[in-house]
Amino acid sequence: MSGRQRLLLGFFIGGVITLLVIGPSRSFLLHVLHRPSVESAISKSVLSGPSGPIIESGNPAQMDLGEVTRQTLVIAQRIYRDPSATVSTRDFEIANEYLNRGEALEGDNAYWPQLRAAIAYRANKSDELIWSELRRAAEKRYWNSGSMQETVALWSSLAASEGRRMSWQGLLAREMRADDPAYLILEIERLAPRPSDTSDEAWRKRYLIAWNFSILRDGARTVEVTDLAASAVLRLSDSFVTPGSERTLAAIEQSRASFVSSVFERIGELEGDRTGIAVRNSVARALSFMPSNEIFELRDMLTLRSIVVCSLPSVLFVGSLLMLGLAFIGWLISQLFGDIPHPDVRFMVLLGIVFGAICGVLSGAWLFGIWIAFVITILGIPMESPLPDRIDWNRLNRVVLGVLTAIVLLSTCLWLFAEGPTALLASQSLLFISPLLERPDLLGLFTVVTITFLAPASVLWAQIKRRSPLRVFGEAIIRVGGTAAIVGIGASVLLTPITIYTDSKLSNAVDRWVRNETDAFRIAPR
Repeated sequence: MSGRQRLLLGFFIGGVITLLVIGPSRSFLLHVLHRPSVESAISKSVLSGPSGPIIESGNPAQMDLGEVTRQTLVIAQRIYRDPSATVSTRDFEIANEYLNRGEALEGDNAYWPQLRAAIAYRANKSDELIWSELRRAAEKRYWNSGSMQETVALWSSLAASEGRRMSWQGLLAREMRADDPAYLILEIERLAPRPSDTSDEAWRKRYLIAWNFSILRDGARTVEVTDLAASAVLRLSDSFVTPGSERTLAAIEQSRASFVSSVFERIGELEGDRTGIAVRNSVARALSFMPSNEIFELRDMLTLRSIVVCSLPSVLFVGSLLMLGLAFIGWLISQLFGDIPHPDVRFMVLLGIVFGAICGVLSGAWLFGIWIAFVITILGIPMESPLPDRIDWNRLNRVVLGVLTAIVLLSTCLWLFAEGPTALLASQSLLFISPLLERPDLLGLFTVVTITFLAPASVLWAQIKRRSPLRVFGEAIIRVGGTAAIVGIGASVLLTPITIYTDSKLSNAVDRWVRNETDAFRIAPR
């Protein structure tokens, strides 16, 4: 390493030490090391997706609203995520205890009787029980499942695990949000009477489904749920287009008007007004929000920006530390073995076989083990009449070393990213990145293999320059590791303040999404 390189390295190391003392900077620089604590925080959240039988946890009568909400969320997840599971009478009784407590604490929330009706439907309870719950829910004033609060709580837990609130944490918490209660309630659409059934009771059931779904749509905090609820209301109102006729816009509008007027005439004025509101608001929903494809594109763009901003300083910093370690290994090789111009070929072959076997067993990739054996063996090629040990790197040597340095630093950063916590978000929301994250061990192997290409290159250079192969190899590793370390540390020092500022702006946008997507993506005022 030249004097100029040592000066730059010392300057950047001073900058890193300064940043590590500052709390926000430390969280960004050490981000890739936080995956175990992040996974621990996720496993403790109810949003992680429990499985197994429904069990009673604690005394519902003594629980506060937050505890009851978490328990009902867990129950809805267990039921919805296993459509083939049978909900027993005992399961229904356990769920009912929590739902009773929740309704006692939130008397105006339609969520509690709606979820009771949905679980009763899955438990094959009587139609009378299901419809009586939907009648009670229709008289409530609002709908709130509490899943948003759990999403915010998960974000807070992830922030505690990393020592700072970051945008990627909020996006991951949003990806893990549990809309299972809403999906479970929307299954009640299957109970809608056929269009051919024109009895008063059939019209009353249609009204109950439409109005309950309208309450759910207005209270849901995610775009997907509001879309599903609005679509269910419109399917119900559009189902009276004459069978076999062309479903023109005029025919659909006539069907909707007929649906509302029929409820008004057959059931009552209040029910008719409510049905009209449900249909009009469901139609207006498509005009009040950004198109779904634009929402998805916006999500992907912000997610990608958040991943880059939150992970880039850390992968560069930790990668540069690994490169410093690599340079130290090169220094040891050149100092300990650089004076050996004629290594014992038999010893090098034996060493190659042993280390190749070890690497093959540990990595599970025997081709990698064979390559390591070849690399160690080739370094044992003797040479004749070595010149003094000073290495003169020509332009071609520097180009080759520069290319290998860039590849090694890039692959190391990709490997660290795949092993870091931000990869959890990328694998869930960015399909074009997910394949890179499926086998992070392969990225690590690729990095090691790239570094070992210095061995055959060093042997060739040593023969041409008539130097010791091991010294040339050690000096080449020093040059690659030292250069990569300087670049990585320098980039992390320069980028960290920028990424902290950028991430704070991204976090504000993500916070709106997490708390209420229907406000964040609304294009028309309420």
